[in-house]
Amino acid sequence: MIYLDNAATSRIHPDALAKMNEIYNDFYGNPSSLHSFGHACEKILEYSRERIADFINAHRNEIIFTSGGTESNTMAILGHLRSHRQGGQILTTQLEHPSVLETISHLHNKEMEVVYVQTDTFGVVDIEDLAKKINDKTVLCVFTHINSELGSIQKLKRISNTIRNRNRDIRIHIDCAQSFGKIQMDVRDINVDTIAFSGHKIHGPRGIGGLFISRATRIEPVFLGGNQEMGLRSGTEDLPAIAGLDFAVDIRKNIMTHEFERIAYLKDKMEKMIQNGIDDIRINSGYESSPYILNLSIRGVRGEVLVHFLERDRIYISTGSACSSKKTTKDSIISHVLDDAGLVEGTVRISFGMYNNEDEIVHASQKIIAYTEEIRKITRGR
Repeated sequence: MIYLDNAATSRIHPDALAKMNEIYNDFYGNPSSLHSFGHACEKILEYSRERIADFINAHRNEIIFTSGGTESNTMAILGHLRSHRQGGQILTTQLEHPSVLETISHLHNKEMEVVYVQTDTFGVVDIEDLAKKINDKTVLCVFTHINSELGSIQKLKRISNTIRNRNRDIRIHIDCAQSFGKIQMDVRDINVDTIAFSGHKIHGPRGIGGLFISRATRIEPVFLGGNQEMGLRSGTEDLPAIAGLDFAVDIRKNIMTHEFERIAYLKDKMEKMIQNGIDDIRINSGYESSPYILNLSIRGVRGEVLVHFLERDRIYISTGSACSSKKTTKDSIISHVLDDAGLVEGTVRISFGMYNNEDEIVHASQKIIAYTEEIRKITRGR
């Protein structure tokens, strides 16, 4: 099997899985319990919190554990806005993750005006347009660090400086589900209020993620009932998943720089092979995009057809974000950056992880080239 859908989810690292099993077997107590066994579990919880915080140069009290990126985004957006008046303005782009866009859409025309900032053809925020659209009503800006479909990387420091220079009271939330553990991140340097991150994109467990909340920022809780997670996210913490996330983060800390360079080499090799073997295609991931995501459009081939051809050889890619795959509308990220229906319908996303190697990349590229030719012959009637 060649798995190239790591932006959707990744294979858990065996050491992270082993740590989870250890916690399930030996530390199954409730971290909130008052007895000594509960205290031992709480120590593991806080140790993991401190190590994950240190990874992004945060304080341990700035990390809240959640069920993943979707919950973290929703919790941040609603938590920020609960303390603001109605009639304010939210700035974002049309290329955000569904957990951002759908949360915001429920507020549009009811409590908040939603204004979309322009992006270029590779999905990068137009800083000048952002500056123009900030006004006295702006209360929240929401952007993604690495776009989950295109791989475009936003210049977070430029974005935050632009916003802070106009109005220091505007809240800034960043979705870092695709960048956390993959590229270097310093929360002090980028100067934002909240950051969402996830475990299963970096070979950690599913169902666990977190929300960084700056000590200078206060958000209102969305979940009530037990006062866990500093009163911001009630419910018994999933200690095995948290410990597994901690282990996955520790692994990334040791290999992140080397892995970035290795994955960049694999992506470059695949991109060149496909470009040399297929005509009439567009690479939708820009020059400065994440090495972990390669998005491309092939004319004369429907993306989902190519996906199903490849799966016959147990090669797995996608047509886009897994969180968007069950939507019934044809609106998509790629349609906002590419005004060519023939290329839009031929879009696929290939995303890399730590278990991919060069032999897999060569074999998968050869199959993509061969199946593109086969599909084109069928659709063109020859």
